[in-house]
Amino acid sequence: MAPGELLSEEDLVCLVQNNLLCREGDVYKLNFPCFTWEQFTEFCALYGEEDARTDDRLGDWILSVRRSFEGFVPRRLHGQINQWLPVYCGELIAHVMEELIRRGRLNALDQTEDQKPVADGVFYVEGVFHFI
Repeated sequence: MAPGELLSEEDLVCLVQNNLLCREGDVYKLNFPCFTWEQFTEFCALYGEEDARTDDRLGDWILSVRRSFEGFVPRRLHGQINQWLPVYCGELIAHVMEELIRRGRLNALDQTEDQKPVADGVFYVEGVFHFI
């Protein structure tokens, strides 16, 4: 989009500062994916089915971690184990994120640069939506 066609210069600057637009020469481009309703429906269908095997594996793993905690936590504190399971199991997320960054599947935030807002997770779906 050329400056001034659809947005004021002030709006363009604001969108660039918020990392929603990027500028390449005199052209501004969206910095997030845009879908038609059909494209979005097809995309969602790729992730629509639940994987019972993964759910079972995660459930088994969490139960095994709980049993492990029961082995070293004093009996009088067993009622508090469930509070600590999300903390302990959540540490797995950091390892997964590091691996995704290493594989180039996830952007790492560079703390040395002047940080722009992260636009990851922002997307647009064409159409009119009614909220209840």
